[in-house]
Amino acid sequence: MEKDDLTSHLTTLILRLPVGILFLVGGVGKFRGFEKFSDALHQQFDRTFLAGAVLLAFIHLLPFVEVVLGVTLVLGVFTRYALIGASATLIVLFFGKALVGDGVTCAQIMIYLFVTVFALRCCSTNLFSLDSFIQRPI
Repeated sequence: MEKDDLTSHLTTLILRLPVGILFLVGGVGKFRGFEKFSDALHQQFDRTFLAGAVLLAFIHLLPFVEVVLGVTLVLGVFTRYALIGASATLIVLFFGKALVGDGVTCAQIMIYLFVTVFALRCCSTNLFSLDSFIQRPI
């Protein structure tokens, strides 16, 4: 393997791992403190059009989505799809925070989104992943 190839593969790993860890830790944290997480979101979105069934479904679905995305990204399995899912999740979170006027969190989400999209652009060089291991000919 050439030096440039190794650099590309390491770049993908370096981008993929923090995004995966962020989602995994975030999802597990929501499970561990579900009541606090749920109450906080209800308070934030009570006066928006998202209150009600949409918010309730989101509250119960988000921890599962984050854990699944986190595990798949850390392991590097279904990487392209996981990065697309992570990007979509970040866009949904951005929309919600923009709706309640939380500009600081929106800015943070934009940084995460930038890293995630850049990782998606690089994921064709993903040697350090289960995807690479599974797709290798025997």
